[in-house]
Amino acid sequence: MKKLLTLLGIVGVVTTTSTTVIACSTKVPEIQAVKEINEISGDLEKILQRRVKAQWTEKELQAEIDLEYSNQGITVEKSKQTTRTFELQKNSWIFIGNATRTNQHHYHGRVKLEHRWNKDTSTDIWEIKDVLTNLVYEKKNGTDVLKDYEYKAWTKEALDEAVHDLGGEYAGITVSITKEDDFKWRYTFTGDGDISQEHQYSNHVDVKHILGSETKYIDPTNNEEKQSTNGKIPEGVTEVTQIGWDGNRQVHKMPVTIEKVPNEQDSIHPYIISLSSMFFFRGNSAKVKFNQDLSNWNTSKIIDMSFMFEDVTTFEGKGLKSWDVSKVENMKYMFSGSPRFNQNLSEWKTTSLKNMQYMFHNATAFQGNGLESWDVSKVTNMYGTFRKAKAFNGNITNWDTSKVTDMGSMFYEAILFDKDIKTGDVKWNTSKVTDMGSMFYGAEKFNGDITNWDTSKVTDMGSMFEKAKAFNHDLSKWVVGLVTDFNRFALRANPEWKDNKKPTFNKN
Repeated sequence: MKKLLTLLGIVGVVTTTSTTVIACSTKVPEIQAVKEINEISGDLEKILQRRVKAQWTEKELQAEIDLEYSNQGITVEKSKQTTRTFELQKNSWIFIGNATRTNQHHYHGRVKLEHRWNKDTSTDIWEIKDVLTNLVYEKKNGTDVLKDYEYKAWTKEALDEAVHDLGGEYAGITVSITKEDDFKWRYTFTGDGDISQEHQYSNHVDVKHILGSETKYIDPTNNEEKQSTNGKIPEGVTEVTQIGWDGNRQVHKMPVTIEKVPNEQDSIHPYIISLSSMFFFRGNSAKVKFNQDLSNWNTSKIIDMSFMFEDVTTFEGKGLKSWDVSKVENMKYMFSGSPRFNQNLSEWKTTSLKNMQYMFHNATAFQGNGLESWDVSKVTNMYGTFRKAKAFNGNITNWDTSKVTDMGSMFYEAILFDKDIKTGDVKWNTSKVTDMGSMFYGAEKFNGDITNWDTSKVTDMGSMFEKAKAFNHDLSKWVVGLVTDFNRFALRANPEWKDNKKPTFNKN
């Protein structure tokens, strides 16, 4: 990255290490005010030297000459290379004096000067922002490796040392630290790479650091308020007084014994973006008592609600209908195994939602009220969405499924479901679906007209209609050329559904 600027005059084919000029004189009658242009070649060199890190353009150089030699008739041309050069950062310039008998210009003749410059090859430090972010959050390849700075900010000394430990490639990077509030810090990394030394990175980049905050709870042994340790809340705790989060901005997981949490507008701190697994009680149903109203929570910044109420066997979902879920992308397993949940969710704006895998799996009381208003146009995964949701018969006729790739087990043993899901302009567009395995397995009442479904990309139809006792529509025109798994496709299905109404699979 060493930058060098030399200007070499060229005479014929002879090149020296000093500046030489060639005056290509055209005879003009002597005029006292007119001078040979090579007399100011030194001054012209200084102008060229003003551009150190980059080459001149003809327009820029002419403007600079005009500024210094206003109305003195010097024009600039870029010299054509007559011999091959191996230094790309080199330009030759011809300065032409335009003095004649009939004008007042001061210089005549021509002088050719060479501008050598080295292109700045330092790398903008923005290119390694991910590396520095992982450093701040103590991650390696995106995975947590340490947790020393999850709940406290870095000191300058510690972060400087951590940068140094990254290796010689990162030499010359310095750090400054700004505290924005109690939980938010800004680290500015500056690279000093330039033409004067060999450090690789230049410019500066900011990395924001959101600290975790410990959860506060009531110790059931002495009724005193205590604080979690690295986000861990002891089993046996029934009341939390302040909801904390970790360095990934994910809420702390509640103990299976929890019965009461804060229910105010500010109970969910704005820095929390994930409620994933907050009440994840899989395999502990005997201990579960939680059934609190959560209507006051501000969830407008949440993007992940996956596994949030999994196996919360006592939870009815009071107050959830008013939640702002407009930014939520992930709801997989959200109510899986919550057999008492049956709220009307018509007010939910699901415009950001992408993942509904197992969302209502085994939510045996859920009827699906309000789902007709949902925007699912960004959803790609509906695997097992209503699997074993035995009361479900929601009106989802107008769902835009144009981005869905996985519908496997979607209505598996949804024994009451019988709604119309026929393809329309955008509704129930199945053109991207690859998995329909077990989709209507045991869906005893379903007999929707799906004859016009696009199945051209489906590879799995195994057990698709197994034990679907009512279905008998003609699917003989389905395109199933890519299907490799059709085992048990219609095993123990409606006996009146004849083979000539079923797809013809390639059995070779």
